[in-house]
Amino acid sequence: MTDAITDGDGIIDTNAANSSLSPAEQRKLEKAEKSLQKKKDKWKVFVDFLLRHIGIVTTKYAAWERDDFESFKAALEKAQILDEKESSITAKTYKKLKERSDILSKRRYFGESNKIRKYIDLVARMRGLNLIARDFYKSIKKGKLEPLENVLNHLQYWKGFVGTSFDIGELNPKGIDSNHPGMKYVMWLCLLRTLLNLGQKFLQCASELTEIPLVSESIYVKFNLTEDQLVVCTRLEEILVTQVTRATGVQTSYGSRSSINFSGMPSGLNLSKKLQSTPEIQLPGESDHLTFELPPDPPKDKKKKKKGKRKGSGKGKGKKRKKR
Repeated sequence: MTDAITDGDGIIDTNAANSSLSPAEQRKLEKAEKSLQKKKDKWKVFVDFLLRHIGIVTTKYAAWERDDFESFKAALEKAQILDEKESSITAKTYKKLKERSDILSKRRYFGESNKIRKYIDLVARMRGLNLIARDFYKSIKKGKLEPLENVLNHLQYWKGFVGTSFDIGELNPKGIDSNHPGMKYVMWLCLLRTLLNLGQKFLQCASELTEIPLVSESIYVKFNLTEDQLVVCTRLEEILVTQVTRATGVQTSYGSRSSINFSGMPSGLNLSKKLQSTPEIQLPGESDHLTFELPPDPPKDKKKKKKGKRKGSGKGKGKKRKKR
């Protein structure tokens, strides 16, 4: 067997190594390389899509937390009072939150209802992105890449936290007293920040495993983004990027570039100004600040109780009539 030929930097010279292959072996190798490139092209689409849309949700959430959280709290209070059936119960599930929003809408408190609906939309976006991430995982698994444990772990918890009926009140926030009266509001911040954190970690692990770099300057990432969204996507790239080892050489397949200096970018809205002037400010989900501790197993929605058969509903079934 021919030894692999390397240059001074330890990079494998595939052309020199392949020159000793037979024509049949060469064709087989070329076929395998084309197949791998096809898979990488597909994975690149997933990486670009998730980077773009996690960036969009992060931007929208940051604006909601800054501008709408206080109104959201007031809307929750009003909805609870108007809930004739369960006015003593705090909303602790996504399903209940949606019901409270509907109560406000039916009573024609449309402004308050929309404050809650804005939050509901953010969770729904993360639920949709989880489905895309699941398809990405299936493609990676089909490509027989290993190890898959970290990618799958983040995906499963992400899926669990977008459930509609699990009790958020049972989770423990990091660094916060879970018994504090204000937790009935803050837990909703913790939920979204936990989802963003899990989404970012999934993207980072998937990028590292597939060796597809995160590139916010990709046309498929940046098209039609607002200035704030582009700044956030760029920051996500910088905090999530994983250096691909030189031995793989995959980084050159799609190109890369040096980190962007935020101070040189034009100012946009409040978020981009803060990120540029104070780079130490973290994005929601960038750290575990205001997130939940992950339980031993991913959260699961409560199963619906099966309705029992009515008394006598099956009576007489299957019996033949007697001939007279």
